[in-house]
Amino acid sequence: MPGRELWRIDTGASTSSRLCFSLRHIVVSEIQGRFTAWGGEVTFDPDQIDRSRIDLWIDVASIDTGSPERDAHLRSPEFLDVARFPRAEFTSSGVVVERDGAARLSGRLWLHGVSRDVDLDMRPERTWITTDGRLRAVYLVSGRIDRQAFGLRWNQDLDVGGVVVGDTVDLEARVELVRADPAIELGWSAPTRRLDAGTACASIHAQHERIRSLLDRARAVAEAALDDQAPSPDAVASAIGDIRTTMEVHLAFEEKALLPILRDDPPLGPERADRLLDEHTRQRATLATLHREACAFPRFPILAAKLAFLTEWLLLDMNEEERSLLIPEVVRDDVVIVDQSSG
Repeated sequence: MPGRELWRIDTGASTSSRLCFSLRHIVVSEIQGRFTAWGGEVTFDPDQIDRSRIDLWIDVASIDTGSPERDAHLRSPEFLDVARFPRAEFTSSGVVVERDGAARLSGRLWLHGVSRDVDLDMRPERTWITTDGRLRAVYLVSGRIDRQAFGLRWNQDLDVGGVVVGDTVDLEARVELVRADPAIELGWSAPTRRLDAGTACASIHAQHERIRSLLDRARAVAEAALDDQAPSPDAVASAIGDIRTTMEVHLAFEEKALLPILRDDPPLGPERADRLLDEHTRQRATLATLHREACAFPRFPILAAKLAFLTEWLLLDMNEEERSLLIPEVVRDDVVIVDQSSG
């Protein structure tokens, strides 16, 4: 979806993600627990944030309060009844963002076979770019539900009055998100068989058009940053990472699809193949250097100027490539574009 970003919740062992809960207990003061199997994704629309969407799922049987006996009871038909209701889900229906970046989420929670409206508070903690070019972010999420509203009514009366377990459940989550690699999402896998010249050139031309759209968006980010209107301090570094990962996949596709055709096309084919490889080497070196700077100094002011230059340089290179390396009569406005994403 143009303009939208897909983020996935990373709950791997090496991440900081966790989903916890607590409720009052008359004997131990408070029961604290967590779910060890959960996940989801966020579809973020930077142009219309209120249209962004969060989908979360929980494997209810993964509940862990540190007491095997208590956990077995919580999973039983007396409480969560995980045999009948193994999964809980939350889907957002609205989001309101405050000036400090915090957000108020409204949505629907399905738990124990019951669906209820729930509000959650979401606050950003940090954003960074990993060495492999992936943009990550951590958010702290909190909320409160009434377990009785979801049919979780088990309790024990005390002889002196009152009950053992309270009704209010406090929810707290640390959510580590990773933005989906734009190149992987495009599905540009290298061809597994030799392509004919027309198909190879048309496919590369189609990829160029999509890269041009990416570069146009990146240039807008650079211009906004130079005018002190960037949406976030990491926006420029993120755009650089997107360009590098996308270009790496595209260059690999070109080499796999185009080089065999050029080398078998004397007398100019081998020369064109060498020029293509030289240009790819130069592009990879420039992108790698700029990406290292973005990872080390994401808020470095000159990055915006370098990003603006990078977009112009790549656009000129693609135009020159289509003129000098691709077969001119193949790349026409009326050509049938073939995407070789499936090889």
